[in-house]
Amino acid sequence: MLSLFNTLSARIGLVAWAAVISTLFLMATLHYLQQAPKSTVTNLENLKPQHITAPLLVIPYVDHFVSVETVTDKEGASKVVSKDVYTDHTAVLLPTELNIRTTINTDQSALVILTGKFDYQTLTDPNLDNERNIRWDKVQLLVGLKDLGALQNQVKMFWNNEHLDLQADTQVLPALGAGFHVRLPETKEQARFQPFEIQLPLQLGSSLTFTPVGQKTELTLSIPQQLNIQATGVRKPQGKALNNTMQIWTWQIPALVRGYPAYWVLDQIKPFDLHQAPFGIEQKTTNPLEIVWGRLIQWSFVLLGLVLLVALVLELLSGRTLHWLHYVIVGVSVSLMYLLLMALEALLPFASALQLSLAALIGFNSIILGLVLGGRALVIAGILYSGVLMSFYYLTTLPAYGILGIVLSTGLLGLLLVLGSIRHLNPHESSEHSEELS
Repeated sequence: MLSLFNTLSARIGLVAWAAVISTLFLMATLHYLQQAPKSTVTNLENLKPQHITAPLLVIPYVDHFVSVETVTDKEGASKVVSKDVYTDHTAVLLPTELNIRTTINTDQSALVILTGKFDYQTLTDPNLDNERNIRWDKVQLLVGLKDLGALQNQVKMFWNNEHLDLQADTQVLPALGAGFHVRLPETKEQARFQPFEIQLPLQLGSSLTFTPVGQKTELTLSIPQQLNIQATGVRKPQGKALNNTMQIWTWQIPALVRGYPAYWVLDQIKPFDLHQAPFGIEQKTTNPLEIVWGRLIQWSFVLLGLVLLVALVLELLSGRTLHWLHYVIVGVSVSLMYLLLMALEALLPFASALQLSLAALIGFNSIILGLVLGGRALVIAGILYSGVLMSFYYLTTLPAYGILGIVLSTGLLGLLLVLGSIRHLNPHESSEHSEELS
């Protein structure tokens, strides 16, 4: 029994010696990777924040009422005199519904599409005291943009499915700041609900935020996984969905957070801050690939240990022995995987480069173990390595799931190691199953 124990100790010592050699190679590789740039960091100092306050309707109208007075002349006779009084006003109307759909591309360009509708009922309700004459020929739809230089290509605007041409400035509503406006088509008959659509092709700056001008404002943002984006503003996204390439964030913002009404008359109330309660996203200054590489480097020695542990487990289960050189080759392959990943990253997106590098590591080590321990060991090694390396892949995208996978993989390999050790220490069982994995 003592000799068998010493044999097991020798196998573990062999793995430890191979781990020392592999660790030296891995430390040299990691030192090289830490000195090399992972990717170009976006210079956020040259990017301006972008804020969108849109759309708003500015509607001039004339109130007409009849002033009736009783006057007395010099002779003492009284008479009733009526006079027409006309007063000019300008109203601001906000949409009842505002839906914002924004898709951000990997080159940090973005397409912002604003859709919704206005409700004219507030304007057209009959007034018992006054007669209101709305100047439909002077109505303007305004779009406020903080950085006009971020506009790319042509802005498209539709009103009742009719394409309209843009005009510069928002001078009719100075509090809005920079932006543009369109003159709405003049018609005598105005429907109560007026749908709109505005398409804004932008270059994403250091931030992209919106004002919740709708009675109900909803924002849906599609963001590539590789961009380092975080939510900002008065509200955080209520829902986040993930797929292989995109993050999808959603907001629902009530009108109360902005602090001003959906309809007001400019000359009857003090000006509002029209950019209240911003919400949206901003770019983090840290490079997302630096974070991913940091995770891979942080867990690199855990990966090395699991790769060597799989080889030891298969050796004990099969009843056959591996040469120390086999362990060294398996261990050094982890360093080669990191170098291969860095080379592929220059040609492919990081996610694809990582998938190919991990697949190469699975295939290489499974073949090495299969050639020595038998064909069945090739299959088992492929399954075990797939579980381990899949955990490391998710470690870069969903760290919580990746760490859980590493823990489960370690637990499974620990259980197999115990079973293999028992079989190795039992000469009868070992001889009966020595060919089991061949």
